[in-house]
Amino acid sequence: MIKKTFLFLIFLATSNLSFSQESSIELPLIGDRLSGAVSQTEEESLGRQFLRDLKRETPILYDPIVQEWTELFVYKVGEQSKVNKKAFELILIEDNSLNAFAAPGGIIGVNAGLFKHSDNEAQFASVIAHELAHLSQRHFARQILEGSDR
Repeated sequence: MIKKTFLFLIFLATSNLSFSQESSIELPLIGDRLSGAVSQTEEESLGRQFLRDLKRETPILYDPIVQEWTELFVYKVGEQSKVNKKAFELILIEDNSLNAFAAPGGIIGVNAGLFKHSDNEAQFASVIAHELAHLSQRHFARQILEGSDR
């Protein structure tokens, strides 16, 4: 009986320790190797060019109320993100498909379909958080780096 109690106490002590350690775990930063492949300045330049091309070739949703609400929402979610640059350029796409995207330089695109297909703000937030993760982990730069390693 004493052995079982002792084992149980050890289990409790180590499980509490692991819970407290979990809260301090952070995602690895990938920036060092990536910054040699594509600088933040280069990413921003590529993003601006992408945005110019997108606006020329894609139907844009121009609705100041939707734009303002979405910008406030993105910034609210973005406050909790690991994105270095907290200045986002938001573009609303006139497309009913359920989609959003992130482009270098803090650009976040949201299709009109995301509004139609999201049942609540939590669903909408999960998609925005996903796009912010692309920006924080610099996935665009990682793709360039992986391409140059081949």
